[in-house]
Parts: sequence; C-alpha cells; structure tokens
Amino acid sequence: MSTREIARGGLLAAAATAWLYFGGVMPQIGPAACLIAGAASAIPLLRRANIKTAGLLYLVTSVLGLLLTPRKLIAAAYVLLFGLYPIVKYLIECRLPVFTQLSGKLAYFNIVLVLAAVLVSCGLFPQVQMPGIFRLAGLWIAANIGFIVYDIGLSKVIALLPHPAARIRRERDIYEEYDRLRTCQAGAARQNHHSRAACGQPPLSGLHGKGSASVRLSG
Repeated sequence: MSTREIARGGLLAAAATAWLYFGGVMPQIGPAACLIAGAASAIPLLRRANIKTAGLLYLVTSVLGLLLTPRKLIAAAYVLLFGLYPIVKYLIECRLPVFTQLSGKLAYFNIVLVLAAVLVSCGLFPQVQMPGIFRLAGLWIAANIGFIVYDIGLSKVIALLPHPAARIRRERDIYEEYDRLRTCQAGAARQNHHSRAACGQPPLSGLHGKGSASVRLSG
C-alpha cells in the first residue's frame, strides 16, 4: 500500500467517522449519514479495485464510529450493513453468476437482520423495542424491499462514477476492433472484392497513399 493510498484512506475514514458522529448528534439525518459514510468504503473499489484498502477503511471507521458516535445504533448500522455492504456487493458481483447475485445479496441482508434482532433482544439497544410477531413479519418484508431499492440506487450511483473494470473493458474492445480492422484491410489489399466482403467490411478504396484510412486509439 503506497503512501498516497494510506493518506487517501485516512481522509476517507475521517470523513466517514465525521458523518457517523453527525448522525449520532442529529437523529434526523441518521440514515442519510450512514448511507454517506458507507459510500466511503466503495471509493477504493471504484478507483483501483483495491479490496484490502476498502476493508481496512471499513475496520478503522467501524472502530472510530463505535468509540466516538453518541448513538451507538448509528455506528451499529454502519458496522453491520452500510459500511460493509459496498464491499460485499463488489465481491458478489465479481464472483457470482448474474442470476445468483440477488439471492446472495438478500442472504447477506437477512443474516444482518437476524444479528440485529439478536442484539436488540439482548438489550444492547434499549431505545429499540422488539415488535410482535405479525408486525415483525411485516417489517421484515418491508426491510427486504427497502434493501432491494437501496441496492439498485447504489448500483446507479456506482455506474455514474469511473470504474477500473469498465475502463479495462473499453480499452480491450477498442484494441479488438482495431485488430479486426487491420486484419480486414490487409486481406482487402491482397484479395479481390469478394474476399473483402467475406470479412464483413464494405469495399475498401485507396488503401495506399493519401487515401489510406488511419485508426487512432484514445486512452
């Protein structure tokens, strides 16, 4: 890990901890503060796909949040869900087939719900009371629907930001298209009109001299 990455991670951890503190001081912005603090874990993944930096950032922010946040419920929400989920989401979407990704995400979320229910039942958060069985079932369903909406929103936000995997795929597609054009142009220079048509390209003219086509790659 370079010095620049350490410095950047320290700034992100400080910013995330500050948001958790503000969420603990002002309950009205608690959920929004958790969302913003949790987004900090995704930044190292988006910049360089660095899972180690993201994990270290999550651990540091979790410890500082639990120590400094006045309302431990806000810090617990970050530790169990909002801080860890961007990393879990990244791993699921990188390593699982597309048709199993939603199931993996819901499995993680429901494990978090079970852990939260156990903590509340143990009395660690006295400001939260366990509801009755029917209300609990309704809340459970609503929470899963809300989580799906949160995942879709997070995906849309991530799609707006530069991603190293997307850049690599774009460069690979450009080079593949460049190689295909070069292959077809070389065949067109040696073969007749029918050979050029077999390459899937229109008839080429002016292959030499001033009329030759040039292909430029942009980084």
